[in-house]
Amino acid sequence: MKKLFSLICALIALTTTLSHATNYYFSGSNIAWATPGANLDYLFQEQDSSPVRTLHFDTLAPCEFKIATPNWGSEWGAWPNDDVRTLNALVSDYGMKQKADGENLPNLKIAMDAEYILNATLHFDTITKKIYVTGTPARNYYIVSQAINNWRADSAAIPFTAQNGVLIAQVPLLADSFKIIRDHKWDWNAGAAAGQTLQIDSPFTLTVGNESKNIALRNPYSTPFDSLFSGYKNALLTLQLTDSTAPVLRLAEGEEMTPLSGDWYMPCA
Repeated sequence: MKKLFSLICALIALTTTLSHATNYYFSGSNIAWATPGANLDYLFQEQDSSPVRTLHFDTLAPCEFKIATPNWGSEWGAWPNDDVRTLNALVSDYGMKQKADGENLPNLKIAMDAEYILNATLHFDTITKKIYVTGTPARNYYIVSQAINNWRADSAAIPFTAQNGVLIAQVPLLADSFKIIRDHKWDWNAGAAAGQTLQIDSPFTLTVGNESKNIALRNPYSTPFDSLFSGYKNALLTLQLTDSTAPVLRLAEGEEMTPLSGDWYMPCA
């Protein structure tokens, strides 16, 4: 019994030694399936005496990949009988399968609840062959409306972009109510509370969720002059986000517009 125990311990030690002696590389669709070993940038790095090795990406988007030793000597991917074949980044790990001789091993997909992940690190256990991803999900915010893109969560939505630490959106013509969505999805959307309207150069606390209303512009004119206003040209909006409070929108600037006929507009005098 003692001999059997000693043999098991020796096998574990040998496996650990061999794992540390092997170089593991990442290759995937995001790097044009670079040949493992050709670029040290994609080598998993050892962490002290741990069997877990890591690989860092400044940004990591959804992709397909495998892990391999140099020149595809050995490779690990998804299990063929796994219909999903997906590693859910920031959520769970995945135990990869080593390719057998003559086997057509599927790629493993990286999925995420974001368009990409900032400061992403892949953690690969060289013993169990489990892999997981850590990092910060990058969120992108967009303006959608009937006039802008018919309320579609597509590429025609107007994006907020970071400028000097502030999220800014430039809207050529802001003439109707709108909402803000995240990552081209309606899963997260923000609008107005009941009766709330957006006025120029005034902070506007957004209501997040499907119960929110469309964000309407406040008419700066009273009856009988209210028909003189139909929106803003060259509108500049800022979006402030924090972890602890609701997002705050601000219509920083814009040229007042008045209708002439149909869809034509001109600046107010």
